[in-house]
Amino acid sequence: MTMKASERAVLVGIVVVAGLALRCGYVATVEVVDPLRTDAGQYAQYADNLLHHGTFSLQQQVPPQPDSFRSPGYPVLLALVRWLMADDWLRALCWLQAVLGTAIVPLTFALARRLLPFGAALAAAVYVAFSPHLVVANGYVLTESVSAVVLTGALLLLLRAAGSARPARLFAVAGAVLGVAALINEAMAPLPLLLAWSGWRQWGGRPALALVLAAAVPIGAWSLRNATQPLARSGGERVLVSLSHGSYPGMFFATEQYRYYPYREDPEQPAFGASWPRFRAVLAQRMAERPWRYLGWYLFEKPVWLWSWTILQGTGDAYVYPVRHSPFETQPALSCLRDLYRGLQLPFALLAAFGCLLAWWHAQLRPLAIPLAFSTALYSLLLPDPRYFVPLRPLQAVLAAGAVALLCQWLRARHAAAMAPAATAVPAQHDPVPSG
Repeated sequence: MTMKASERAVLVGIVVVAGLALRCGYVATVEVVDPLRTDAGQYAQYADNLLHHGTFSLQQQVPPQPDSFRSPGYPVLLALVRWLMADDWLRALCWLQAVLGTAIVPLTFALARRLLPFGAALAAAVYVAFSPHLVVANGYVLTESVSAVVLTGALLLLLRAAGSARPARLFAVAGAVLGVAALINEAMAPLPLLLAWSGWRQWGGRPALALVLAAAVPIGAWSLRNATQPLARSGGERVLVSLSHGSYPGMFFATEQYRYYPYREDPEQPAFGASWPRFRAVLAQRMAERPWRYLGWYLFEKPVWLWSWTILQGTGDAYVYPVRHSPFETQPALSCLRDLYRGLQLPFALLAAFGCLLAWWHAQLRPLAIPLAFSTALYSLLLPDPRYFVPLRPLQAVLAAGAVALLCQWLRARHAAAMAPAATAVPAQHDPVPSG
């Protein structure tokens, strides 16, 4: 029996409310140990300098010198929350991220529904609603939760623009949101160009140009700022550091003590990750000594690590920083849910990868496959931490659901084709049996 539109809406609403309840319950009970460590502490320092000095800088000296070591989008959000909430800004930020993170659920459903049957779209939304990685991300002062929302929303706008009668304006809006996504995570900056290049034959030149030009406005403004003033540190320095940190096969150098942190015992560091000539010389020497090991590391192992479950430099499972009182540890039902997701990670990743491959034959899937393919290639050069794929999990869910839907469609077509000759070969009961 076909479900009514109202019944479908109720089902989606239940999934959204469940996702909201899980995220709110998580941020209400979890306690992050030293929440402003490492990357989180840098974002907080940027927000502090923006509030008190009007300068985007990581420096603690007064006055701080501007830099572009990190992207500005997330620190600006932190500065706004700190300005509004004063000393209670950290908890307010987590609650804000929980609410924003819930928006991923209807966005994922809407994105999938433009491409897939209702059942497959609902399955993608369910996966995203209860994903431990996406829930846990809301409790950290890190970009992953916000990046997931903005990227998913941008791609939904892009698909809507592709199906519009007057697409140029909608393409411009989608491009602007992609530009904002790049200001949150600069690794997303090439996406507008890649998406326009892959889709201009299907969309037309004018919509593709609108997408690129609109995205170039926020990205170009940030680049102009960086080019017109002296900077203490640049984003290129962070890229070089990440290249060096991800260059160790198996994330191992000498001892198990520093597994996943091999650069801490490498005598070539920090010069290895601070100078392009030194980086090229050291890496070339090491690759010459073990060429096959490095080839396997970059071409095969790193992509597998990126698409895996456990956060590489975290505390195990889906956690980046240590936590106390996590519902995924204290509540038996949620512990079982986490174990279920962890057990399904391999088939989930394989289905999502298969969905990426299908995008070569199904043009409508390409806007989802391109960010995944590009991010896999990019982070396979850098640090292969699954943390960087958290914002891409909604896209993986849609592609995995799409792969299942297409496989089911193919199997039904095969079954129908197999049954058709049999149906024609068997005579009806009221017809006379053909004689010899």
